[in-house]
Amino acid sequence: MATPLIAIIILFFMLPNLVDSLYGSTKGVCPGICPGEEEAFVDVSNDNNLRSILWGSSAPEWRRAFYGLNLEGKCTNKSCKAYLQNVVVRWGFKNFTLGDRQYTTCPLCKHHVSVFTCAFAKTWWNYRAVGNMGNDFEIPTFVEGKWRWADNRYHLFEHVVDNSEGVVGKWDFLTIVVSEKDPR
Repeated sequence: MATPLIAIIILFFMLPNLVDSLYGSTKGVCPGICPGEEEAFVDVSNDNNLRSILWGSSAPEWRRAFYGLNLEGKCTNKSCKAYLQNVVVRWGFKNFTLGDRQYTTCPLCKHHVSVFTCAFAKTWWNYRAVGNMGNDFEIPTFVEGKWRWADNRYHLFEHVVDNSEGVVGKWDFLTIVVSEKDPR
């Protein structure tokens, strides 16, 4: 009688490691933002962080973007050709929330990628967010952008790790909205 109970206890403690070994690490990922957590993602409310890049033909296969919304993060799968490289997750013409990060995967190995910035091409886009963009003592506020058109270039929000230039936002909630047609 004790054997099934022991097996269940062992499975309970080993399941996270089993999932990580099969699908890549899922640490820090939960459906939506976990209660009480802020999520670091590029500050899409700051146009100074946005740069426009002409399309090229020499990008490695993990950096190939497409029209609509593209998300970027690092692949952490040691056996992947794109290991520790910034990869492009082609999200297309679907809206994106931080909770959708659980579905972002490396285009090569399909392991989970924690995305931290975004880019747009040939799409209308906007955002709605609640976040703390300054110091830790500010009250989170609601911000909403204006609809913008991203032409046939790669419009990428710059991302820095140390937040020294205020490039990373701390979001309680963030939705990026995209549309193929003019929504105004």
